[in-house]
Amino acid sequence: MARIFYLDRKTKKVEEEKVYGKFFIECAYGNKFITKPLKKYLMPFLTKSHWFSRLYGCMQKMKTIFGLK
Repeated sequence: MARIFYLDRKTKKVEEEKVYGKFFIECAYGNKFITKPLKKYLMPFLTKSHWFSRLYGCMQKMKTIFGLK
């Protein structure tokens, strides 16, 4: 995935944008050797599993609670 830059209007500096879920986006849309088996076997399981969604939601809440975002 190409890096994304933007101009911060307050500081007048060019900064790199943080992409939320970059690893998962690369796995879903990438064309690397490792992403092909992930797309075929792991992604269907994760997209159909409500447990994964709940786990991911809890992880995001923990980041917010502990100030890691």
